[in-house]
Amino acid sequence: MASLTEVYKYARSLASKEADHVRLEDFPQVAMTALDADTTLVTSTTYGLNSKGSNVTCTLPAAASCKRGDIIKIVWAETCNNGDVIKIKPADGENFCAGSRVTFQQGAGPGGAGRSNTAVEENDGTTSKRVLTSTSATNGDGGAGSYVDLCFTGSRWSMLGHMAFQGAGTINATTSFGAT
Repeated sequence: MASLTEVYKYARSLASKEADHVRLEDFPQVAMTALDADTTLVTSTTYGLNSKGSNVTCTLPAAASCKRGDIIKIVWAETCNNGDVIKIKPADGENFCAGSRVTFQQGAGPGGAGRSNTAVEENDGTTSKRVLTSTSATNGDGGAGSYVDLCFTGSRWSMLGHMAFQGAGTINATTSFGAT
């Protein structure tokens, strides 16, 4: 049986190994930039989407101006209004990486039975799926805390995101990849 001193020593060694996996760049170091109108996004920026009552199209920087590892983050800082349309797309003539995807919040909302479609929306890297469109709905997509993380792979932008619902969460997901 190990002594208490040995147990503490082992616990400290685990804690120091755990700390090795924490990367400073994974944590915010500046305030979010407000995103409430059509814009071309800038790398190394975290945007806070505040689009109540408006439609917003976000265009990623052209591949030629990016370097491998460039990142952009978009966070739904507040719940969008019913019918707000948010589009995220690469520069003209470019497509997202195949495998880019968005997941959807599952389970029942505060007053609802939950949605029936919570499958992952995945991009196939073709022009038929080059734009992510999220149409906000009362009791559906567009909830505060939704996010999209974008990373430039060296040739294309890759996306990982999650859509939170708002309200009762009873309206099926409406966020999907499409041609326009």
